[in-house]
Amino acid sequence: MLIIFLVLSGLFFSTPKNCLAQSFSLSITPPILEAMIQPGKKIIYTFDLQNHSPVPIDLTARMIPFEAKDNQGHISLLNENPPNFFNLLNADMDFNQVFSLDPKQKLQLVVRIAIPNNQPEGDYYQTLLVEQFNPKLPSGNINQSLGAVGSNILLTISQSGQPQRSLDISSFSIQKAYFNRIVDSFDIVSFEILLENTGQAFVKPEGSIFLQSKGDKDDIHEIKIRPDNILPGTVRQMKCLEKPCFFKPPQLIGSYQARFEFILDGKKYQSGIAFWVFPIKITLGITIFLITLLIFLWHLKQKRY
Repeated sequence: MLIIFLVLSGLFFSTPKNCLAQSFSLSITPPILEAMIQPGKKIIYTFDLQNHSPVPIDLTARMIPFEAKDNQGHISLLNENPPNFFNLLNADMDFNQVFSLDPKQKLQLVVRIAIPNNQPEGDYYQTLLVEQFNPKLPSGNINQSLGAVGSNILLTISQSGQPQRSLDISSFSIQKAYFNRIVDSFDIVSFEILLENTGQAFVKPEGSIFLQSKGDKDDIHEIKIRPDNILPGTVRQMKCLEKPCFFKPPQLIGSYQARFEFILDGKKYQSGIAFWVFPIKITLGITIFLITLLIFLWHLKQKRY
């Protein structure tokens, strides 16, 4: 069984961008390869590389393991050797060897992933990093590198093709709310969602935040979250699909229920929070004004006597 699927929109990492440094202008696509493969099987995939600069450039390609850096989707490249089941199939080319691209030239890097029969099941995360360097400087010079582009490979090795996947809702809350429950009527209600991957493979949940007015059965608003990848053993703050995760209450005073839910492998996960909107700042301003006025009138009355 072999399952390979690609995410060209870059849902876990950034979408492809040209990196510029001096004459460096290079791109690689796709920015992400997601693949699932059985032990003992192999896949071959091509990565499109293009030199956008008007001059020839010298490059090297290498595989580097990575891990999650924070809960925002950033990664850290590791100072480790990659697994030995990645090979570059281009003629007269190999990883960590110099090759050249002429101005505007395109090249396909052909990578074979051959999994040994006894390879342990699990996720293996690698970055195919293509780096330009200055050949006029000695090897190892800190200024030798002019820039790099990378394509992230999220590889799952699974005999059954159904690795154990599980997510927990670590937190579903409202940001900058008074007592975590009260929001000023003239502010936006901004939600924060933290999901923890407690399974054995990366997942990309699709879900929504639903809002109801107190006493109503029907939802009055839906905010879809962006299906970003979450690596095993990590927590990620989820973003919303088309706009920030916020809600603008339609009334100055009201009570609402927010419900976040998603479905993973047929199981529904959800978490809810009740909150109130109230014109806190205006009320506070009026209260301070009235207290000040009363104090002033009291002092004025005292002076008359």
